[in-house]
Amino acid sequence: MPMLHPLTQAITCRVGSHFKDLLGLTVLALGLAGCDVSNEVNNTQRQQDEDPVVVDYPLAFVSRSLPIDEEGIVREQNILDPAAFFPGAKLIIKDRAKSSALEKIITEDLFPKVNIDPEDPTSELTPALIDIKDLEPSHDGTKLLFALRAPADPNAGDDEQPTWNIWEYNLEEDTLTQLIKPTQAELGHDVSPHYLPDGRIVFTSTRQKRTKAILLDEEKAQYAGQDEDLTADAFNLHIYDPLTENINQISFNPSHDLQPSVLSDGRIVFLRWDNMLNHDSLSFYTVHPDGSNVQKLYGLNGQTTDDTGATFWEAREITDGQLLVNLRARQSNNWGGDIITIDTAHFIDLDTPNPQNPGVGSTQASLAPLLVNIDESDPKPLSMGGFYNSAFALNDGTGRYITSWSPCRLFSADEDKIYPCEETFRNKPDIVTAPPNFGLWVLNNRAGTMQPLKPATEDEMYTEVVVFFPKMLATSPSSEIDNALKSEGVGIINIRNVYDMDGMLPADLSPNPADVEPSMRPARFIRIVKNVAIPSDEVLDFDRSAFGVNRTHLMRDIVGYVPVEADGSAKFKVPANIPVMLNLVDATGKRLNNTLFGDARHENWLSVQAGETFECTGCHDASREEPSGHGRRDAEASTGFTAVGETLAETFDTTYGQVRTPTIDVLFQDIWSPPESLEKEIVLAYELIAPTSADNLPPFFDNNCLPTDGSADTKEPVSWQKPTQCASSTNPSAFAKPQWNSLCRITIHYDAHIQPLWERDRRQCSPGATDMDPKTLIADYTCTRCHSADYKNADGMPLLTASSLFLTREMPTVVVPPEADTGAVTEDNNCNQNLSMDFVASYRQLLNPRLALTLNEADGSLSPIYTSMQQDTVDDEGELVLNDDGSIRQTVVRTCRRESNPMRGGSATASRFFELFTGDDVIHSGIMSASELRLIAEWLDIGAQYYNNPFDAPLDN
Repeated sequence: MPMLHPLTQAITCRVGSHFKDLLGLTVLALGLAGCDVSNEVNNTQRQQDEDPVVVDYPLAFVSRSLPIDEEGIVREQNILDPAAFFPGAKLIIKDRAKSSALEKIITEDLFPKVNIDPEDPTSELTPALIDIKDLEPSHDGTKLLFALRAPADPNAGDDEQPTWNIWEYNLEEDTLTQLIKPTQAELGHDVSPHYLPDGRIVFTSTRQKRTKAILLDEEKAQYAGQDEDLTADAFNLHIYDPLTENINQISFNPSHDLQPSVLSDGRIVFLRWDNMLNHDSLSFYTVHPDGSNVQKLYGLNGQTTDDTGATFWEAREITDGQLLVNLRARQSNNWGGDIITIDTAHFIDLDTPNPQNPGVGSTQASLAPLLVNIDESDPKPLSMGGFYNSAFALNDGTGRYITSWSPCRLFSADEDKIYPCEETFRNKPDIVTAPPNFGLWVLNNRAGTMQPLKPATEDEMYTEVVVFFPKMLATSPSSEIDNALKSEGVGIINIRNVYDMDGMLPADLSPNPADVEPSMRPARFIRIVKNVAIPSDEVLDFDRSAFGVNRTHLMRDIVGYVPVEADGSAKFKVPANIPVMLNLVDATGKRLNNTLFGDARHENWLSVQAGETFECTGCHDASREEPSGHGRRDAEASTGFTAVGETLAETFDTTYGQVRTPTIDVLFQDIWSPPESLEKEIVLAYELIAPTSADNLPPFFDNNCLPTDGSADTKEPVSWQKPTQCASSTNPSAFAKPQWNSLCRITIHYDAHIQPLWERDRRQCSPGATDMDPKTLIADYTCTRCHSADYKNADGMPLLTASSLFLTREMPTVVVPPEADTGAVTEDNNCNQNLSMDFVASYRQLLNPRLALTLNEADGSLSPIYTSMQQDTVDDEGELVLNDDGSIRQTVVRTCRRESNPMRGGSATASRFFELFTGDDVIHSGIMSASELRLIAEWLDIGAQYYNNPFDAPLDN
C-alpha cells in the first residue's frame, strides 16, 4: 500500500469534474459528479463560450509517450543531464487554445521515415524518432525557438551520435529552420534557446567556445571541460547572432549553467550548479547579455524545504516581476512537480528578505488549487494535486496559465486498471501510484479553476506548452566596458573591505582597519586561483590518481597574488572569461583559517568579462548557515565604514592611474606610510628558491659543501624548475614593471616541484685553508637523509627513520613480524602500509596516517609498533571455531599504531608540518626558506594534487 499524504479530501466543484471523459477512464469517476470545469456551465455552453482572449492565439506543445525503460520503469528526467535523449517526441501547433481547434505536427516530415523493423527493409515506414524540448515563443508571437535532437544513428558510437540543435519555426511562413549551420551545429549540445531583445539568442551549450580558445592560448589542446562531478561536458551560456552567425560564450562556470530566460530589464536569469568542493547546490543567477555583471539572484533553500531534494526548473518572468517556476525533484520520474511564483525582488532566499528592499508575506507561493507533493521517495506518496510539467502565463492580468498537468492516479496491477486518487480506490489491495499522464489545461489561479484544453490518453501525453501571446519587448541592459582592459584580456575586481563579513566589521578592526596594528590585520594578500578544465576520457584517458589523495579539489592553477590594502580593500586585474576563486592569504602565503574568516576561500566561482569592473562589498562566511545577500549587489548588507568614501585601493587607482596587477610571487611594500618607512616587507619568490637560469636546485646554505677544487660533488644535482612560465621577481614595489599577463599560470606538480625540496642539498661545511683543501662537514640537514631507510649515524650504524616518516621516492616494505608461536592464528588490524605505485613514497607518507615504526638494531630492519590481544575465532557464519580438544580457537589480533599525517590537503594552516619550521625546533628551524614554505603552502591550499595539468599526468593503463 503506498504511503498516503495527509491531505484534505474535500475539493470544490470548480477544480474539475469531467476527469471521467478526459483521462480515458471509461467506467471510473472521481467522485466529483455534478461539477463542471468551465466554472459551472455545461459542456454545450463551454463549446459556445470559449474565452476569446485565450482562444485567439495559437499554442505549441510537445507530444510523446511516457518514456519507459526495458524494465517497465519510467525514465527519469535529470536537471543535471541536459543532453539526455528521450526519442519519440513531436512538435504540435494548435491554431487556437480551444479543444476543437486544428492541430499540425510540424516536425513529422523533418527527417526521412525509417523501417519499423530495422532488420527488414520491406517493413512499414514510420517517422524517425527524435526528441524536442525547450519551447520559447518570440515576444511578438510570430516565431518559436526549440531544441531538437535528430534520430540516433544505429551505426555510430555514443560519442558520434547527433547533438542537440537549435531550431526556429516561423508561424506566419510555416517554415522550420535549423539556426546554426550543420557544419557548426555538431560542435556541442545546444539547448534552452531564448530570444534577446535585439534579436540575438541566448542558449546553453557544451561547445565552450571561448574556453577552448583560452586553452589554445595556454598551449593546451582544445577540448570541452567536464563538470566538477566529471560526469559530462559542462553547459555554459552562449549567444548566437542570426545576422552574423557569430557565437560567443558568456558564462564560464566549471559545472552547468542551465535554462536561461530573459527578464523584462534585459538581464538573463539562469540556474547555476555551484559544485565547487562538492557543494552541489542550484541557485538562480543573472547576467547581462555581454557576459558581464554575473550576480546571484535567489538561493537554494527555497528548493529543499521538506527534504524532497527538489529544485527549480524552467523559470520565466511574469507581469508582476515575479518568477514562474516549476518546482520538482532533481531526478524526476514524475516528469513534473508544483508550479510556484518567487518574489526575487524583495527576497534573496526562502523567507529571507532583501536587506536593501525587504518584502513582506510569502517568498514563494504555489499556484496549484490542490497541494502538490513532489517527494519521489520509494514508495511514492500520493500527490492529490497531481503534477505540473510546465506552465505558461498569459500575462494579461487575468491570472490564467496554460499548463501541462497530470491528475493524481493509481494503478491496480491485479486489475490492470488506472484509478483516480479517491479514498475508495486508495484502499484497494496492491494499489500503487500510477505514472503521470499530462494533458493541457487552463488554470485560473484567481478563480481556482482548471479547464481542460487537450486531455491526455494512455498512449500519449502533452508537455512544455507555450502560447504565441504577444508581450512587451524587454529592454537591453547597459554595461560599462573599458576598451584598454578589454584589449589586455582582463577585467577588474573591486572589493571594498575583505573584513566586512556579510555587513559585520569585527569590533577590534572598527571603524577603520587601516588604523589597527598590521599584525591585527591577518589578510595580507588575495590569491587568485583558477579551475583547470578536465577533459573526458574520450579526449584524454589519463590516470585519475593524478588528482592525488583527495579528488574533491580536482586540479587548480594559481593566477597570481595581489596585496590587501591597509583598510581591507583590494582592486586588481584578473584574467577575463575564466572561472576563478579568491583566497585570503597571510604574510607567509597560507590561506587564512581563523575565527574571523573561517576558511577564507571564496567557494563560488567568479568570472569577469574583458573590460568589466566587478564590484563587491566584502566577504562571506561560507560556514554561515543562514542565507546571505553576498554576491547580489542590490542585496548586500554593509557596514557604515564600508559603504561610503574612497577606499585605499581606489585611491591607488585614482592617484597613480592604475590598479594592482597580480604578481606571480608574494610581494608587498608599504606605500601608505611616510617615505622614510618604505622597505621590503614581504618577498616570497620562486627566484629565491632557484635562479631563473638554473635547471637544478642550488645548495640551500651559503656555507655549503660544494667542492671548490673542481672535483665532482658527492651529491647528484636535484632537478627543479619554477612552476610557471612567467617571470619571477624579488622586487615588491607596486610601481615595478609588470611581469604578469592574463595567461600567467602557476601549475604545481608534486613530483616535479615539491619532492625536489626534500632532496635539496642542505649540508653545511667549513672551508679548507685553501680552495684546494677539502671542506669539513658540519651538519647535514637534507630532508631525505633523516627521513629515509638509509638513515645512519656517523659510525654508519642504522638509525630509526625520523618520525617514522619517509620523504624519499621509495620506501621499504614494512610488515608485522611472525608470532613466536608458529601455529598461532593471526589477524592484523590497521597494519596496511598504504603502498601505492601511483605516488612516490613521500607523498603518501605526508598526506595519510602512516605506520609507527621501530628499529631492529640487530639487523637494521624496520617493524610496525603494535599491540596484541587474543579473541575468540568465528567462521563466516559467525559461529565459534573449536580446536580438536573442544576449546575455542583463539586468534591473535595485532593492531598497529599510526602516526597522524603532518599535512592536510586543502589547508596549509591546518597542517602541522609548518610548526616545525616556525618554532624552536633545533633541527628544523631555519633549514627551509620562507619562499620554499610558501610553495608548499600554496600547493596544500589548492588541494595537494599530484598533478595539476591532466596532459602532464600518465595515461590510464
